[in-house]
Amino acid sequence: MNQILTIQLTPNDLKELIRNAVKEEIKLLNNSPPVKEDEYLSRKKASFILGISTQTLGKYTKNKLIVGYRIGGLVKYKRSEIELALTKIQTSKIN
Repeated sequence: MNQILTIQLTPNDLKELIRNAVKEEIKLLNNSPPVKEDEYLSRKKASFILGISTQTLGKYTKNKLIVGYRIGGLVKYKRSEIELALTKIQTSKIN
């Protein structure tokens, strides 16, 4: 047998329930990990992540396959751009 439960709330009670629910959601959002800014990688670390040598990374940079950023004598790579440079290989089955 189904029962219907009726609850009567005053406008102030309803406001308090909503206020508490919003506070709980804000707490959850504040406890979530912060959004990380893009990380700049050294040539060594970028080549390690890609599994290639630093010489190959230099060739890819020269051929504009990967974007590098120079500051003084250092070259840095954005992690997000390293990941974007990787392209999915389209394969097809031959029957």
